[in-house]
Amino acid sequence: MGLSFSKIKTDKELRASTSLSTTKFNQLSVLFSSTYCKIYGVSIQESQANLAKEFVFNSSIELLFFTLFGLKNPTVLSVLGLIFEIPQSTADYNFTKGLKILHQCLVDNGYMPARQFENEAEFLTYFQSENKLILDVTEFKVEQPSNNEKQKEVYSGKKNGCTNKCI
Repeated sequence: MGLSFSKIKTDKELRASTSLSTTKFNQLSVLFSSTYCKIYGVSIQESQANLAKEFVFNSSIELLFFTLFGLKNPTVLSVLGLIFEIPQSTADYNFTKGLKILHQCLVDNGYMPARQFENEAEFLTYFQSENKLILDVTEFKVEQPSNNEKQKEVYSGKKNGCTNKCI
């Protein structure tokens, strides 16, 4: 049998495979289970009983573990399938399903960060309580403007060239 949550014995192993401590994982699993029930109307165990078939992941905890493992250890789905000893198509289906549930869980419980803002005022209001804000940006080269003032706006000392920065 492949990797499963039931094989994780220590907090260190859980952190290494999902980035969450046992306490945080358990808290998230309760929210994840309730979100699963909200989306599908029944628990995984009830779904199995209703369909009279066994699922690859027979509990929401196992599905959450699989999803978090896939996020923490990004790899192609065929390799994820090998690790969990399931076919690639099953890995794809369950990973997509787990992401959908996890996303809804984080949104419903107020843990999903805002990703878009209508204007600067909304942005400033959202981050007003934060002391530090770190932005991950990508620079891409642009043609050097002939105007000296415009050159100063796009010059990147890091890249020794002219770049635009995309957030």
